[in-house]
Amino acid sequence: MLVVHVKSKNSANTVLDVDSSNGSFNLEVRRVPDGLRSGSQVDAEAGELVASRNLMPDDGWRFLPLAEFDNTTAIVVPAGGTFALSAELKRGEDYEAAEQIVHVPR
Repeated sequence: MLVVHVKSKNSANTVLDVDSSNGSFNLEVRRVPDGLRSGSQVDAEAGELVASRNLMPDDGWRFLPLAEFDNTTAIVVPAGGTFALSAELKRGEDYEAAEQIVHVPR
């Protein structure tokens, strides 16, 4: 099992309202292919999609100035795999994204 913790922060001094009418907050988990040679570049968007989660609550988010939000979800993945995680928060034309590569031991 893979437990994913996504931390969001409004670093602006204004309130940001984000909901499904003006934005999205998604998490994708993709399997990194086995057997890559040393020095190979990992393309986080090219692997097999294992899971996709909509992290946006039904009533959206209201980010107060300098506020932080924590979001956690659990995803069942096979042991021994390597996975590329990508979280993306969009609001209109603006977006923030974070990526991480993790290995789940056997």
